[in-house]
Amino acid sequence: MSIKIEFAPVVERWKAFWIGENPRPMVWGNCIKDDREIWALADKVRLPYPLNINGDYRQMARNAMTYYRECTEYVADEVPAYCPSFGPDQFAAFFGVKLNYSVDSGGTSWSEPMPGELSDILPLEMSPENVVYKGMLELAAVFADEAKSDLVVGNIDMHSNFDGLSAARDPQNACVDLLMYPDESKTALEQIDAIYSRFTKEYAGSARQRETGSHGWTSAYCEDLFNTIQCDFICLLSPAMADEFVIPYLARELDVLDHSIYHLDGPEAIPHLDSLLSLKKLDGVQWVPIAGPGKPMADNPHWYELYHRILDAGKFLHIAVNAEMAKTIHRELRSNRVIYNVGDSPANTRELLEWLEKN
Repeated sequence: MSIKIEFAPVVERWKAFWIGENPRPMVWGNCIKDDREIWALADKVRLPYPLNINGDYRQMARNAMTYYRECTEYVADEVPAYCPSFGPDQFAAFFGVKLNYSVDSGGTSWSEPMPGELSDILPLEMSPENVVYKGMLELAAVFADEAKSDLVVGNIDMHSNFDGLSAARDPQNACVDLLMYPDESKTALEQIDAIYSRFTKEYAGSARQRETGSHGWTSAYCEDLFNTIQCDFICLLSPAMADEFVIPYLARELDVLDHSIYHLDGPEAIPHLDSLLSLKKLDGVQWVPIAGPGKPMADNPHWYELYHRILDAGKFLHIAVNAEMAKTIHRELRSNRVIYNVGDSPANTRELLEWLEKN
């Protein structure tokens, strides 16, 4: 049994999506079976975020398989897929940035900037003995072995390019570096890009993605190599500076991938949208509206112009919604080049799927 056999119709729908021939929008359901005993089991085996670098990878993998085999209900275009993580700045840890954890701050980790000036920390290199790098490749290999092609071991949240440099330097210092040491900043970004390329290829091998297909944390499946690219640091830059110090390095990341999506995180990133849409190899954009009470949600007409800009540029759109929000947005867009990442009940997700097929 394997994903490509058991989920063959789903795999075919994703193949059609990547070439623009899907007959309806894609729906990635996030459904737990509607059963109280299953809910209890899901709570017991659900993996924490972030994972423990020194944890029992085999037991983690078994828990993941229990969750996706016994607790998850597959109702739309989803496949069993899990993206491991040691925390948001795990990529920077590959070249020596220290990760900190605390029981008083569960649900994340944070980086400790490297001491000294920018020139003091160059070159940025990934040692074969780096604990976080080795741990992630080992974890991926163990998960792939335990899964036996029943689970996609998805790609990690990279936070590479200038996000990686920001973690190494601290955002304020990184801003100063751009102004005072632009050439050294570009040297660091080129070294980070080399690490990105090397790790992406090695990880895909450890996770056996050429056998199972790949998955990014943005909830999409691809038989080829797919991942999310992003740069949260871009929100601190002018479009001109981003075009010089971010966009070229995102383009290099795209060259390593077969398919991709950009994580556009909040209104502060919108000034850079045109430059991002100009990236020829970029397939789509995930839009994340600003969170908080009174803020416009994904189905608010405030964002419709943004959605049309993305679709009119020939990219697909990815948004997190519930079933009713997806209907509202589809009435406006009438586009099949949308991935609705739906957090709702199995019944509501099925009803949405039937509605989309008729509308």
